[in-house]
Amino acid sequence: MNATLTEAGITALFDNPPAPGFQLWFRPGRGHPWEVVAVADTHSECVDAIGIGGRRGGHWIALPVGQEP
Repeated sequence: MNATLTEAGITALFDNPPAPGFQLWFRPGRGHPWEVVAVADTHSECVDAIGIGGRRGGHWIALPVGQEP
């Protein structure tokens, strides 16, 4: 069965694009706050971004959008 997108459906897609799937969180060490450093569509894209911005060491975690460490 083929789905057909109507003009209204296309407009709705552009007005409300789906949110990316994952956020990459970083903190330099215990006692420091977590911060979002990247957002990507997939978990593997988040993992590939570890180390961005010259950040070395510390704690990294990739979580679905909407979840916090």
